[in-house]
Amino acid sequence: MGYPDHQLWALAVGAPVICTEGLDVSLLGGHRHDDPNTVGWCRYALKTFYGVESRPQLEQALTFLFQRAPGPMAWDLSRAVAVAGWGVWAGFFQELESWQIIMTAAAKVQREYTSWDAFADDYESGRSAWAKGAPYEPTARGLAWLRNDAQSPWKRLAWKLDLGITLFDAKQAKVRFKRTTCPTCGGPKQRPSPTAYVYCDYCGALCDFDFAKACEKPLERPGPVYVQLLSRIQPSLDDARARCDVDAFRTLQRQLYDAYVEAAPGSCSPRVRDPAYRAKYVAAMAEGAVVRAFDAQSREHEAAVARATKGLAFMQIAPGVIRVATQPFEALLEAVFAQQEHDAQLFDARGIWDLNPDGATRAVQRRAGVSMFVQGWLPMLEEAQAKALVERAGLRGEYVEADPVQGETRACGNCGGPTLVLPGAKQVVCEHCGRKLDVVAMMKPC
Repeated sequence: MGYPDHQLWALAVGAPVICTEGLDVSLLGGHRHDDPNTVGWCRYALKTFYGVESRPQLEQALTFLFQRAPGPMAWDLSRAVAVAGWGVWAGFFQELESWQIIMTAAAKVQREYTSWDAFADDYESGRSAWAKGAPYEPTARGLAWLRNDAQSPWKRLAWKLDLGITLFDAKQAKVRFKRTTCPTCGGPKQRPSPTAYVYCDYCGALCDFDFAKACEKPLERPGPVYVQLLSRIQPSLDDARARCDVDAFRTLQRQLYDAYVEAAPGSCSPRVRDPAYRAKYVAAMAEGAVVRAFDAQSREHEAAVARATKGLAFMQIAPGVIRVATQPFEALLEAVFAQQEHDAQLFDARGIWDLNPDGATRAVQRRAGVSMFVQGWLPMLEEAQAKALVERAGLRGEYVEADPVQGETRACGNCGGPTLVLPGAKQVVCEHCGRKLDVVAMMKPC
């Protein structure tokens, strides 16, 4: 079974690079997963062409290719599509992670250019600038083939094909953001939040968590980062819990969450840039882990989730498209949501919600907490099942479009960064340093 058209369209963005290497433009990374030469070739190509020998290096390379857009981006994003595919076969990415990156690159390309020919022209320009006159002999199935041959994906797939992806466009007259009313001061959200953590425009309180915003950056998924860090200290955590050494367990958890904030700051509140806030944030997260670890019923829920996870089954319904079997996954959901409900009650009893340095409501903290789990599973679910999970987790939001809000730009009294202050605002959070600022006492006009 081949890929659906929207995925073939995305692969066609990487086709100039894949053609140059003499590979199959209809396959992820140009390779078959069952070819015995695939793994070695992809590892060699990543190391030789990009200096990549590990997942962090691959993420860094892809981030570089994405960050050079917008502007003439064809050369960079074509390589990004090829590299993301090679990363799967080299063992650095899962296929679903790769597809998130590839589809995002495709959506950027489709938005920037008007046709495959326009894309090809910019690709040639970018590649020539990069090569700086070096001799370059494309294969027979190069750009000429892509432009002209009836079997080329560029000839078979319409440029305006619906890719099923919507990217935020900063050039649009109106802005789109989650409708939110602050539970602290009652102020309505007037402008989009730069992160999933939505702060009030008027009092600076954390008033909501925007799940859609959390899913926007395919290279910043928090789940794999946390799991990798946890695996390094898991034996020490298990030993401390077995000895009932609460202090040692707490110290390890603080080390874990401090490393997590350092490795994945984009998945945390932007206020973690403020050292005082970060210390309180890490301490609160660690204390939540402590009370769960030493509560007998929490351990029972943890064991139930582990059993349900072991019972999961997966199906590859197309190359690169994996789905989790419905019934075992539903059993996992029941275990996870039962665990979430018990933890919420435990946090009520032990005062954990009150440790949040933002003073956020219980509901907002729960949405942020379950988000990581939901983000990890959405790519493996059918559309109806994914929507049901988002709804059940309380992560569905209502979004509105509005004209850009008018306010006064002032310099942050802490870092000097420009900060928009709306009429009537008393406190705001600086998007540059994370400090909560009193509009009158701590900010000065530019």
